[in-house]
Amino acid sequence: MAACIGDFSAHAEAEHDEAGDVYDNYLAQLTAHAEAAYDDMVALGESTEAQLAADNDARRAAFYDYSQGLLDAFHADIDVHLGKVDAWFGDRLEWIEKLYDSYYKTHLIAELEAKRDASTASLNERRVAAQDLADEGRHYLDHLLQDHQDYWW
Repeated sequence: MAACIGDFSAHAEAEHDEAGDVYDNYLAQLTAHAEAAYDDMVALGESTEAQLAADNDARRAAFYDYSQGLLDAFHADIDVHLGKVDAWFGDRLEWIEKLYDSYYKTHLIAELEAKRDASTASLNERRVAAQDLADEGRHYLDHLLQDHQDYWW
């Protein structure tokens, strides 16, 4: 009986060791698979983040180019109007210079120069306002895109 118990114990111990080896092998395979899946997920997340950042950079650049084109066209229109204002007032001032010296002549020159300066200032204020509007739009887009990125990260 003792021999039988000894054989059974040896057999049970061998089965236990074999089962432990199978379990350890299974656990190693499961761990390796889980780590590979996790690494794939991290890589996908990083590539998605990088793609989102690149797409947002492209959106910023496209909006900047678009808004700059509008701004440049507006500035060109302002320049045309400034040229017209200068020409119109220049013609009037040239005509007034031909008058004989008098209070009337001095008054007309002062009045025309004040109106020319006010018109020029008004046009330049529009130029600054347009730039401010473009900057505000760009800042707003940056804010929206950052919120978008923050939501996904």
